[in-house]
Amino acid sequence: IRYGAGIKGKVAMSLAHGVPAIVTSCAAEGMELENGGTVLIEDDERAFANALVGLYDDERRWIDMSDRGLSFVDVTYGAGLARTRMNELLALAGEQLGAG
Repeated sequence: IRYGAGIKGKVAMSLAHGVPAIVTSCAAEGMELENGGTVLIEDDERAFANALVGLYDDERRWIDMSDRGLSFVDVTYGAGLARTRMNELLALAGEQLGAG
């Protein structure tokens, strides 16, 4: 993803579907993404294209990055995090959600 509106959502959705992402530093900004682990970050057009071809041709790396992206989304945006945040908020009000 080189540019566009809603790039943060596009990055998260790509990772949530197990599709490794190659993004610019602008697209990765503020998302705590690991360059070379969760995503590939390239700002130069040629480097971006080379990273794309290299990732596409490397099945092992594709699978590894896919797995890392799925884990990142689960930890960062998943239901477990939402449950934890809700428990924190409800604890402030004297309530707590059951395990589930």
